[in-house]
Amino acid sequence: MKKDFWLQVDIDDVLQTMNCYKTSPNYDECVGACRQLMVAHDSQFRATGWMVLKNQERADSLVVLDPSLDKTTKELFHKGDYLEGMLLNTIADQLLFSAVDQMEKEIARELALQGLFLKNRKEPGSAGVPLDEVVQILEAIKRDYDLEVNLTEGYMMDPVKSSAHYYELDQDSASCLPGRACDQCDLEQCQYRKIPLRVFGKTETKTHFVTKGTNLLDALRRFGYAIEAPCGGKGTCKKCKVENLTDQGPIWVYACRTIINEPSTIRLQNDEKGQVLSDYRGTALVKPKAPMPGKVAFGVDIGTTTVVVQCLSMDNHELLDEERYYNPQRPYGADVISRIQYEHETGSKVLSELIRKSIGDSVRNILSRLGRTELDVEEIAITGNTVMLYLLEGRDAYDLSVSPFHVDDPSRKVKNGKLLDLSESIRITLMPVISAYVGGDIVSGFYASDFLKLTGNVLYLDVGTNGEIALISKGRVVTASTAAGPAFEGANISCGVASIDGAVCQLDYKAGIWNFLTIADKPPIGLNGSALIALMAICLKQGWVDETGYMVVGESVSVELGGSVFQFTNADVRQLQLAKAAIAAGVRALIEEVGISVEDLDGVYMAGGFGSHLNVEHAIDIGLLPKIATERVSVWGNAALGGAIRFIIEENAEEAIDTLAQECDYIELSMHSRFNDLYIEEMLFPLTTSS
Repeated sequence: MKKDFWLQVDIDDVLQTMNCYKTSPNYDECVGACRQLMVAHDSQFRATGWMVLKNQERADSLVVLDPSLDKTTKELFHKGDYLEGMLLNTIADQLLFSAVDQMEKEIARELALQGLFLKNRKEPGSAGVPLDEVVQILEAIKRDYDLEVNLTEGYMMDPVKSSAHYYELDQDSASCLPGRACDQCDLEQCQYRKIPLRVFGKTETKTHFVTKGTNLLDALRRFGYAIEAPCGGKGTCKKCKVENLTDQGPIWVYACRTIINEPSTIRLQNDEKGQVLSDYRGTALVKPKAPMPGKVAFGVDIGTTTVVVQCLSMDNHELLDEERYYNPQRPYGADVISRIQYEHETGSKVLSELIRKSIGDSVRNILSRLGRTELDVEEIAITGNTVMLYLLEGRDAYDLSVSPFHVDDPSRKVKNGKLLDLSESIRITLMPVISAYVGGDIVSGFYASDFLKLTGNVLYLDVGTNGEIALISKGRVVTASTAAGPAFEGANISCGVASIDGAVCQLDYKAGIWNFLTIADKPPIGLNGSALIALMAICLKQGWVDETGYMVVGESVSVELGGSVFQFTNADVRQLQLAKAAIAAGVRALIEEVGISVEDLDGVYMAGGFGSHLNVEHAIDIGLLPKIATERVSVWGNAALGGAIRFIIEENAEEAIDTLAQECDYIELSMHSRFNDLYIEEMLFPLTTSS
């Protein structure tokens, strides 16, 4: 087995290994130098790994970093560029460790097909393994492969940045290797030595190993835990609270403010599954594709908050299976700007790696459950907002975050399975986009709902962290985007939570009694976006909050639900007020743009997870939606996913979807002459006090 790897640098890990932290006086200099090295030598950040199965109890492996990287490091030292030389040497060590870990996953996957599982990793020269064991490993691999790797008299490998080891195997999957176990290594003074971090989740406990000085939030994100961090780790949202289980007892800490300097054990407070929308309405197909017996296809919707992967038969177009989960990028920020900033500031591609891996894993999981292989996959159609599609491709999204918010290529993209670490035979299509903040999800939503074929004046709303708005009138389609922020998804609200199990999703108040429903019928842990809208409407109706957003009854409203008391504060009102004003002002700006009034609206299409569970009357009561008869509001569910599915099963879909994107006009609200005035006007709530 032979594998090639392109590798990504983790700047934080590199600097921590060199004992350089954000408080260090030369931190900025080191970050700048590290980024320059990453740009200059990116083509050298690659490695090759080999594996030979010796017998049913042992497999030998070798991983070699690009030899030119070591040569470049020596040249830097020779020229007197010591900082750059040390940084590049540390980068090379980190990349080698990363390549070994990636190779290990490939080996585990390959051997599992043969009913063999990795039990222990043994490295010559450590944990009692003789140093000359490296001779046997190289000889075993050289029998099957032509290698330019040699040994010195002291059994050191050339190229230097190489790692040889062997795996003890077992036919029992329960004995699987837990990962790099520094606690079993006798090299106590190793500068790359890791310390254990034990994590108690709701369903399992895992032990990980981290570098001393690692930020706890960074570690949890790196290991794939869906910890809440809407502010992106800036220390402002106070949602990343975990239990640190110390010898003196449990202590609540904020993960973003906690540094791991010794072996630690923590317990996560929210590791539950949540409510992820995959239902959608559809329209009649113009011309379905001919049946393809034995073939399957996948539709994927990458939302800022959630991801849905659906598999359907290309024989009869029936849904076969699906996976739904929260976007693994969420711990890096609730909104797209936070994620763009993270990648720009760190130079990391971790967000790209996370989303690619999650989708690829979902495809493999579904195929495994169906008894299919990757060769059975005809196509994968992927939709999402513009930033999500950029990150999926690994493109630099920074220009999307600064004026003039330039999209370098808005067209539909065609890739192959390598994008998701799948077979190259698989065709992958990424939906076209309209602008930096009106993305492929809106285009595919238009396609699912035949929005551009409508007559009359119809509004299209996808309300989320980034609120997308469209209006069709007199044959013209205008689109816009407004930064609503994550308040409608429970972020930045003291009593708010995402739509996870236990989140209050429906709320009512009658005769002094609170009535509510929670997701999965679990005890209430907080209010999701729909419930927050309901609570805001109730506060206005009861006169607890006036039209300016001032809380008349004091600093907060107490909401007692099932024995738990939640405080809805004046600051929470302001967050919702800002979010609703952004959406409402955007709607009015488009209405004015096409020369009609609110009274001229014939209908409203609501798309996306938030809109699908929204009480329309409550949304109108707080001014989020324009005053329109509720029967004229049409809910389309996850229209973005519906459009991706339709793209797969309909003939001539490529031409249709491209035309949709090209026929839409985009209005940049930050440049709109009236938007700021409208935004200020919409800060006021409608007067809806009870009699």
